[in-house]
Amino acid sequence: MYLKIKKIKGIEYAYLVTQTYNKKTKKRRQKNNAFLGKVLQLEKSNNIDLDTYLNESSITFIEHNPLRLIFKKVIELELINHGFVYDVKFNQFKKSNLVITPGCCKFKDSSNQSKFCLEINQGFLNARSLDRLCEPLPKLVDDIARANYLAKKIKSEGLDPNPELFISLYHKMN
Repeated sequence: MYLKIKKIKGIEYAYLVTQTYNKKTKKRRQKNNAFLGKVLQLEKSNNIDLDTYLNESSITFIEHNPLRLIFKKVIELELINHGFVYDVKFNQFKKSNLVITPGCCKFKDSSNQSKFCLEINQGFLNARSLDRLCEPLPKLVDDIARANYLAKKIKSEGLDPNPELFISLYHKMN
C-alpha cells in the first residue's frame, strides 16, 4: 500500500492505494483503498525537541514504552511544531478549523467535516499514519536494508526524527 496524490480541479487529494498485477493482460492496476482527504501544506512554526516535549530523555522513553505510544508522541510533537495546540477541554489538537483526535486517527476540518492530510517535512501525515508506522519491519537482506526501509517509512509519513531518535526507534523495532 502506498499514498497517491490526485489533483482534481486544481486541488490535491490523498488516497491510500494498492497495486495489483493481472497475469493474463500483463498490466498493473491501482485500487483506491481509502480516501484520506484534501492535502494541506503546513510550515514548521516551532522547533521543540522530543526530550523537551516529554520532560524526560527520549531514549529512556523509547526503552520503556510500547511502539504505538512512542510514534503517537512523535506525531503529537510534529503537530505542535507545525502550529497545532492541544485543547484539554475537548482532548484534541486544533489549528483554526483543523481538528485531530488524540489517537491521531481522525483528521477533520470542523468547518465542513471533511477529511484532510497534512503535507509536512516532505511527507504526508494522515489518519492512517500511526497504524502504518507501527507495522512490523519486513525481513530484508541485512540491517542496512531494514534501516533504509524504516527511514523511508518514517519520512513518507511526514516525521523528521533526529539521528539519535531514529537509531533508538530502529533498535526498538528489531
